[in-house]
Amino acid sequence: MRYVLVARSPQGVDNVTFEGLRCASAEQRLYAVARPDHSWSAARSTWRPLSTARHVSLARDYFCPQKEPIRDAYEGILALQSGGHPFAKGFAGEPVGRGR
Repeated sequence: MRYVLVARSPQGVDNVTFEGLRCASAEQRLYAVARPDHSWSAARSTWRPLSTARHVSLARDYFCPQKEPIRDAYEGILALQSGGHPFAKGFAGEPVGRGR
């Protein structure tokens, strides 16, 4: 799945990236980075394992619950607004992959 990530600092500085996730294999890829003039700079990136807390959380809690991609943008928006995808939690309400 692909998405645009806007990371805004407390000072109002935006870092905007166009990224992808492979849910089944837990991989990420950077496609492009936005420039200040609102154009895009292509990234020379390959698929690599999820490595940052941000990407792990986006995959596990929002866009790839139980390693399955969400169906559409609306499902992703709802997950973001709700603080996580409902399928990202186990049957007992525990997040998947975290023991008691």
